Amino acid sequence: MIFLLSVSILVVVAIFGVVLGAASKSPWPKILYVIAGVFFVCGLVTYTPDWDGYSYWMSNDAGRDIVFQFLSALYRDNGYEYSALHMTYVLLHAIILVYLASKLTKNYFIVVFIYISIIYLFYTTQIRFFLAYFLFAFGAYCLVIDRRHWRSALFFVAAVLNHSALILMAPLVLLFYVSPKKLGRSILFLASGFWTIALLLNLTALLPAGAEYFSSYISSDAERPGLLGSFLVFGPYILSSALLYFFIRGKAGGYRSLEENPLLRYSWYMALTPMVYLPIAMGLQIVGHRFIVSSLIFHLCAWMSLFKVQLKFSKELRYGVLIGIWSIFLSFTYLIPSLFGMDSYLDSSLKVFGSNMFFR
Repeated sequence: MIFLLSVSILVVVAIFGVVLGAASKSPWPKILYVIAGVFFVCGLVTYTPDWDGYSYWMSNDAGRDIVFQFLSALYRDNGYEYSALHMTYVLLHAIILVYLASKLTKNYFIVVFIYISIIYLFYTTQIRFFLAYFLFAFGAYCLVIDRRHWRSALFFVAAVLNHSALILMAPLVLLFYVSPKKLGRSILFLASGFWTIALLLNLTALLPAGAEYFSSYISSDAERPGLLGSFLVFGPYILSSALLYFFIRGKAGGYRSLEENPLLRYSWYMALTPMVYLPIAMGLQIVGHRFIVSSLIFHLCAWMSLFKVQLKFSKELRYGVLIGIWSIFLSFTYLIPSLFGMDSYLDSSLKVFGSNMFFR
């Protein structure tokens, strides 16, 4: 029943968004509408697998990151519970997500809709990381597109202050200065380096301290064990990255198109470079949940740009192929794991969505 209700609401929201976008010449009503939609489905929930862990951190003045500690103390001292802090985080990273997507593609409504539908559990649960990730992504945008180095540096610092794990994404900034022709080799070199370091340190040592308070989230990973589970999680991202890379490499003038279209180059790099973490993610899925899964928005933006600029697809064909891509990710995320008895992600997603205060 919850699943049918979820699908019905999302379809109605999508249709209304398309109508709104067609009726208004200004982009801002549509941007605000998409932000409100993300906030509705992700910010108004009253449960996530990490809810108790964050509530514990907030009530005990714990946590590793400066921004979370500061906001926790501020909200707690003013009589607010964790639900208010959760809504604040979701609103902030929803604003950056939608605004950044609107810069990369005119089809940002459908792109954001697909993005949230695929990574709903991660996006709604890992509030600290996703705020930090999109601060980092916008910092990279300022660096690559706007060429404003001081502004990008401020966003990078803000990202690390929100989640210390963003330090691990520093090598991705350097990859933006690598020629597209050498990007594949650079990714393989860094990936092998990360894998070697992970083996030396022991993969389990990479888990954050205090993870016992997030046991319900981490335990859900255990239901997709081994290489099969990792392939089901990251398989579509591997396939999309490979196709994006070889499409540019194999097409005449492909590299030139990246130079002529900075927005395409930015999306292309942001989609491909997180593959440096794949070897670690195959053994420790939570690493991939953060650094690889979060990059789906850039896969979608890169494909939409390629469909329009390189392949000259009509609007109807672009949407048709995009729905095909969506179907592949949906299958690997929800359907195929359920067939193998690994349905914890689907169950958890429905539980989180069903906890929305709108339905209570």
